[in-house]
Amino acid sequence: MFSWVKNLIGHARGIGGCLRCGDRWNWKPLHATMYTTSRGCFPLCGSCWRGAGPGEIERYYSELVRRWRQDGSFYDQEFEDHLIEVALKEKGF
Repeated sequence: MFSWVKNLIGHARGIGGCLRCGDRWNWKPLHATMYTTSRGCFPLCGSCWRGAGPGEIERYYSELVRRWRQDGSFYDQEFEDHLIEVALKEKGF
């Protein structure tokens, strides 16, 4: 209830959110995928992660890496492939 208000507040504060449903991290539990022992990412919330198939995993993780590249971070195709592989393995695909 009132998720749109929570999302508006999160957006106004510059808080990111789930790439699938758009809900913001200020109130929605995220799902973190650890791609090294100390680094992780979270393109999807917990409920979207549970409902995502292999094609969606690939799509949203690729989108996250694309956004990182736009922000000036250098992540090559090898990193992107590794990240997707880790996420798919974690999901059991």
